[in-house]
Amino acid sequence: MTLFSILCFAFMQSALATPEPADRPAVSTEAPLEKPRILSLVKVGNHIHLRDDTGLTWCLERDPLSLIWIKKDKTVTFSDQSLPTWRMDATLAKTALESGIDQSTLMALTGRKPLFSPPPTAVTSDFVQADPVVSRLTKQVVFSKRVGLCVGLDPTCNLIGLKLELTSHHMGLQVAGPLPQASLKVYPFPFRLYAYGGSTFVEGPANFNFGGGIGYDIHFSKSKRWILQPQIGYHFMDLVLMGSEEGQSASIALSYAFGRQPDWMK
Repeated sequence: MTLFSILCFAFMQSALATPEPADRPAVSTEAPLEKPRILSLVKVGNHIHLRDDTGLTWCLERDPLSLIWIKKDKTVTFSDQSLPTWRMDATLAKTALESGIDQSTLMALTGRKPLFSPPPTAVTSDFVQADPVVSRLTKQVVFSKRVGLCVGLDPTCNLIGLKLELTSHHMGLQVAGPLPQASLKVYPFPFRLYAYGGSTFVEGPANFNFGGGIGYDIHFSKSKRWILQPQIGYHFMDLVLMGSEEGQSASIALSYAFGRQPDWMK
C-alpha cells in the first residue's frame, strides 16, 4: 500500500467517526452537598445570632426573618443575599424554643422540614406536631413561680421568713411562714410596680396583723430570675392581750424564679 493510500484511509476514518457533542453536560460522581448544621442559636433582642459548622456567624432579624450581616473570624459582611437553610438537631431546637425563639422561625431556618436527630416520628407541615416534647415546650406559660426569703415587719413578712409566690403579668399570690401569712398583689402598670394587701395570723385567728402598700420587682440578673422586692405600707394589728395598734410597715425580699418563665419576664 502506498503512502497516499494510507493517508486517504486515515482521512476517511476520521470523517466517519461520530463527534462528541461539545455541549454535553459532564456527569458528576460527587455526592450532593449536605446542609450546614447549626451549632448555636441565640436571641438578642429582635435579632438572632446563628453559628454553623462552616465557621460562619449570621445575624438575622426576627420579624420579618431576614439576613443582616455575616461574620467569618473578624470580618463582617453586610449582604442582601437570600437566607439559606440549615440542619438542626432536636436538643438545639428545644433549647431555642425555651429561650423564646418561636417555632415559625425555626421552621424557616430549616426549610420548613427540620432535620432532627433522631428524626420525628411523623412527617407533618409543622414539626411541633411531630415531636410531643417540643409541642409541650411551646405551650404558653402564664405564671412565674418564685421562692425566696423576706426580712421586715409587715402583713407579708414577720421579722424573717420563707415565702412562695405565683405571679402572672397582672396579679400575684404569695404565702409565707413560719407564721401563716398570705397576700395578694396587683400589677396595674407595664412596669413591675405592684400594690399589695395581706394578713398575718400572729398566734391564731384572734391575733392578726393586716394591711397593704406598694412594692417593686427589681430584676437584677441577666436571666431576670433573681428578684429584689422592697415594699412599704401601712398595717393594723389587733392583739387580744395588747389591744390594737397601727402604723407604717416595710420589708424586703430576695426571690428566685424557677422553672420555665413567661414571655413577659424575658
